[in-house]
Formats: sequence, C-alpha cells, structure tokens
Amino acid sequence: YLQHLGVNTVWITPLLQHDGEYHGYCTTNPTTIDPGFGTPEEFRDLVKEAHSRGIRVVLDIVINHLCDVTTTYSEKPAHLQCTAALNHRYWAATNKEIPSQGTLDFGPTFFPPFRSQSFFNRCGSDTIEEMGAEGGATMFGDFTMGMFDFDTQNWDFQEIFTELHKYW
Repeated sequence: YLQHLGVNTVWITPLLQHDGEYHGYCTTNPTTIDPGFGTPEEFRDLVKEAHSRGIRVVLDIVINHLCDVTTTYSEKPAHLQCTAALNHRYWAATNKEIPSQGTLDFGPTFFPPFRSQSFFNRCGSDTIEEMGAEGGATMFGDFTMGMFDFDTQNWDFQEIFTELHKYW
C-alpha cells in the first residue's frame, strides 16, 4: 500500500523500550524494542521488507536523556549554579569540573552500560518556566524527575551511545 502511494521513507515513533512516559520519549533500554511495538525480530523483518520495496525507515531516537524511576539523587545538585556552570563550560570549550553537580544513586533497573556519573549533566530537574526559557537550564537540566539528561559532550558516552544504536 505504501509503495503504491509512492512513499519512499517512513518515520517510526520512538519504539525502543520506554516507561510509557512522555509519548514514548522516555527510553529505559535502547537495546530492545518496547513490547507494545512487537519484538526486535519483527522490527528487523519490517525494515527488511520496507527496504525490499525501496522504502527507507527512520527511527526517532531519544539522544538527550535516559529514564529510570528507581534512580534518584543521593547528593542534590545546586540546579541553577550547575546549569550556568555547564553552559559556561560548553561555550568556553573547557573540561572544568562542576562542583555544583549532584550525585546519582543508580537504581536496580537503570540501564547498566550508562551507569557512570560522567555520562550525565546531573543538574536536577527544570521547572516549567525553565523548560520554556533560554539559557543553561534549558540545555543542561533534567527535563523532569526520572528523566536524566546525558552529557552529550562526553566522548566516552558518545562512543558507547553510537555503538549501541548502530545495532538498529
């Protein structure tokens, strides 16, 4: 049907395992398909069939955070100081330590390959106002509780994240 319509690309909603929050944009495990979308094998079959018909498949991948409801901050961050310092560090292109960052206490369901403090910004949750504003909090704060913002400037994180997603 799609081929007959002349469709050459389909963009798939976030289908990696998630906790059901935020319309599927709360990935908990990027190495498997959420059961609501079938199995990894069924997804691979879908992609193979689409490709055989000249249709590309684009995945909507969440690249800025990972979710886990069992993970909390054992040491709370100084939110505004932390986001301002990370913003400054970003624009100054430095690797300066940020003492106002919090410490994550990874819960039992947290995705194991990402259990590293250095893989996250650790500035705590943004307020509604901060999410809609400009500045450091918008870029470096956690979107909500349980949705932990990646430090996408960390080269080790980038390599692991990229290698995990090459599977798909």
